[in-house]
Amino acid sequence: MYFGAVSAILVSHTALPVAVGLVTGYNLLFVLPLLLVIGVRASSRERAEARLQAARGQLRRHAPRVLAAVLGLAGVALVSVGAAGLLLYG
Repeated sequence: MYFGAVSAILVSHTALPVAVGLVTGYNLLFVLPLLLVIGVRASSRERAEARLQAARGQLRRHAPRVLAAVLGLAGVALVSVGAAGLLLYG
């Protein structure tokens, strides 16, 4: 996914400062959730630990269904794009 974002930025032929800003912004958005978890955990140890454990439980409970749905939708999107390409340029 990272290389796809970098490729899209390179193909857009934007100026170097804009491209560097886009890559930097992408990296910050990728790292931000990790920094937030570290910050919450460091700021209030006991309360944060209980909340993080609750979030972990929710994630473990719902992750298989959410992952299946996301992958299924991605598959449908890819098949649709492929079918459209065959019909239009067949």
